[in-house]
Amino acid sequence: MRFRRHGVQQLTVEYRSKQGKCTRCRKTFNRQDFKMTKRYGHGVLSWITYFNVALNMPINRVLESLTDLFGFSFSRARTQSFKKDAAEYYHATYQALVRKIRQSDVIHADETEVRIGREKHYVWVFTNTKEVVFVYAESREGSVLKESLGDFRGVLVSDFYAAYDAMDCPQQKCLIHLMRDMNDDLLANPFDEEFK
Repeated sequence: MRFRRHGVQQLTVEYRSKQGKCTRCRKTFNRQDFKMTKRYGHGVLSWITYFNVALNMPINRVLESLTDLFGFSFSRARTQSFKKDAAEYYHATYQALVRKIRQSDVIHADETEVRIGREKHYVWVFTNTKEVVFVYAESREGSVLKESLGDFRGVLVSDFYAAYDAMDCPQQKCLIHLMRDMNDDLLANPFDEEFK
């Protein structure tokens, strides 16, 4: 797929290679300098990634759209490999974003629980207000902070989760979290005049 200003163009690429022949066994083979790219190009990968990640469309619906619009047909195994291909392709971009965030003067951090099937996992978010990185983790352990932020020495803005306190850098508590916690406490104790 090639994206144009006014639409999407579907391309079919044909690969040709000169074949060699072994003088001893007489078998033919493709030359070693011939490298065929993946069957589906970057355009298909971009389409799937955008609709699945940015628009939160289930992967089976994304693939149905490709079948309806372009006549593509994918196996379930191929579906899973698209996600792996996208992760590999964008890994360098991800690493560049992590480096920019680590070099910032201020990082805002938070984590939230997500469910995958019946299992509880976590997504951590780190931002410097220009770049943002999401980190998937199977646990809420503070080791995720060390792995993600490294030797960050700027100001870390976070909620009151104790794992953030283990970071060796200046810290500020998020005022929105503070207000939310105070409001929750006030709602839980409506007749506590001293607290009001």
